[in-house]
Amino acid sequence: MHRIIGSVLDITELKNSETKNAELAAIVNSSNDAIVSKTLEGIVTSWNAAAEELFGFKAGEIIGQPILKLIPENRKSEEDHILAKLRAGQSLKHFETIRISKTGQLLDVSLTISPIRILLVK
Repeated sequence: MHRIIGSVLDITELKNSETKNAELAAIVNSSNDAIVSKTLEGIVTSWNAAAEELFGFKAGEIIGQPILKLIPENRKSEEDHILAKLRAGQSLKHFETIRISKTGQLLDVSLTISPIRILLVK
């Protein structure tokens, strides 16, 4: 006689989550707006194609780097203000400022920055 021990794992929720993540990634990657995410320490964690086009940095060049690379010297203090708002759970909408491209070109930009809370489900 052979004994078989098995278990069943319902992965429906995991598959649904993967599908939603793939949909969100497709939306971000196809957007004409530069979409960048960063940590509360100001380190770039994601960078879409529109950000590549606007700033000239490929994702591999900027992810893991400080967002300060994009901020002109005379505006670096803005980042402290932005991070303080994000840490407090507040958004900034249509914050008009100047950023700098890989080639050193100054860019007039309007930033909308929102904190995102990621919930991990176990």
